[in-house]
Amino acid sequence: MSEELKSPIVVFKCSTKLFKHPHRVGDTLENDGHTYLIIGINNYVLYGQHLTIWFTCQDLNQMNYADSERVWTPVEHWQEVLTRCKYDDVRLKEATTLGRVFLLEGTWVKAIEYSDIEIDGTDIEVSFYAKPIFPISRKEARAKLFEERRKKLRIELA
Repeated sequence: MSEELKSPIVVFKCSTKLFKHPHRVGDTLENDGHTYLIIGINNYVLYGQHLTIWFTCQDLNQMNYADSERVWTPVEHWQEVLTRCKYDDVRLKEATTLGRVFLLEGTWVKAIEYSDIEIDGTDIEVSFYAKPIFPISRKEARAKLFEERRKKLRIELA
C-alpha cells in the first residue's frame, strides 16, 4: 500500500505480563519506523498471566487526513466509572463488558467506551464511560402498550 493511502488511524493489539503496567491513552508506540499515539482503548482480554489490549492509535508520521480543531470529549451526560478487582476475580469481565446495562446511583446506564486500564499490585482498574438510559414517559409507554394490544386484538378477531 502506498504511503499516501495508509490510514492515519490504526488498531494495535498489545500484550503484557499481568503485573507490568500496560500502555495507556496518551502514550506512544513504535512500529515499522512510525510513531503512534494511543487515542483510545477498544477492548481487553485477561487470560492467565497475560493482559491483551487493543488500542486505537493515530500514526503521527501520517499527515494525509483532514485536520480538525475538535477534541473528543464525552457527551454531557456520560459518567466515567472505575471498577477495581483482583486480577483473578470472575466478576472483573462481567463488570467491565461494553454494552452492559446496570444501575449506577439510582439511574440505569450503559457501558460505552473504555477510558483507562491500570494495574496496581494484584488489582486491575478498568475505567469506562457510561451513558444514562432515558426511558420513555409513562404516558408514552401506556399509549404504546394500548396500541400494541389493539393491533393484537384485531389480528385475533379477523
